[in-house]
Amino acid sequence: MIRKQVSKISNIAFLNNSGAGDYGGVEKWIFKISKALQEKGHQPFIIARDKSLLLQKAKQEGFNYKMISKIGSSTFVNPLRVLKLFNYLKENKIDALFFCSSPTFKFGSVAAKLAGVNNIIYRRGSAIPIKDKFYNKYLMNNYITTFISNSKATKEKSLKYLNDFENEKVELIYNGVDIDKFGDVELETNIRKEFNISNDKLVIVNVGRLHKQKGQNYLIEAVNKLKSKLNEFVVLLVGEGPMEDTLKNKVKELNLEEYIIFTGFRNDIASILKQADFMTHTALWEGCPWVVLEALAAGLPVVATDSSSLPEIISNGENGYLAQDQNANDIAQKMLKMCTKTDIKLLGKNAKKIAQDRFSFDRVVTQTEECILK
Repeated sequence: MIRKQVSKISNIAFLNNSGAGDYGGVEKWIFKISKALQEKGHQPFIIARDKSLLLQKAKQEGFNYKMISKIGSSTFVNPLRVLKLFNYLKENKIDALFFCSSPTFKFGSVAAKLAGVNNIIYRRGSAIPIKDKFYNKYLMNNYITTFISNSKATKEKSLKYLNDFENEKVELIYNGVDIDKFGDVELETNIRKEFNISNDKLVIVNVGRLHKQKGQNYLIEAVNKLKSKLNEFVVLLVGEGPMEDTLKNKVKELNLEEYIIFTGFRNDIASILKQADFMTHTALWEGCPWVVLEALAAGLPVVATDSSSLPEIISNGENGYLAQDQNANDIAQKMLKMCTKTDIKLLGKNAKKIAQDRFSFDRVVTQTEECILK
């Protein structure tokens, strides 16, 4: 339940534990929301590890920042570490502290409570339960003032073992995207020319880390089933990750090189989305996937699995189709339906409107600011 906004300038700190080279959804959210809140007159403070990409970006942007060492699962009971964070929060008169992971939640909530921080905010971005531990329950019930979940599925999963957590402290704030960035983009590259894709082929895109969680192995199996029913298509797997070699070997074993192209890491996602016909997202679990929202903003319908929050974003026949989680047959059927029995352009228009109405980043900023100022 969002309270009415109060006009006040706040010092807002974000505690993060990512290491060198890590820059995922959490770090992306912290940086974007910090920048937006600064533009509204607030003062962001980034507390992050030395050499982390988030800290480097914070320095470049001119944010206030503090370097810390790695936060472990037991750092919250280390009095020296807690004292250092306590002093920083106190000296900078921090009004609100955000954290987004289990170690930062425990460590940050203890220091913030001792420092008298008014708003101690735990933002949860993954549909994974908070562990059923006494100290987790105690800190959640006694120290946390606001719990933000980025989907209904995230809320339900995260609070599975916290039945007595006050519902008044829970806020639902979906992720959001810059509608203009993805809706009206200049093409940086011609993907058909770059990857030698003929104009008569549908371009299907999958964007994400090549990781077990993202389910690309089921997508590859689905393509293997789809090729006998549909010839003129190609799937771009955009990203890199620990499953890359395994997935490439699977494509080779199934003789799918003609149908699946690995692009590697790309900086021109908006441009790629603008040139694709639709997206597939085959994740086994999610929080509120940025890339799906970006696809909608670009006017792309999505074939997604029915895991976690995806049914909250994709509606069958409106802005895409939902396939059964970890079911290559159903994924293939929904892809075939999109290719042969659907007005893709109509679903794309619906997708863009849904992004504008429900998933704009401006909306995220407003809702987050209301949480801070309540």
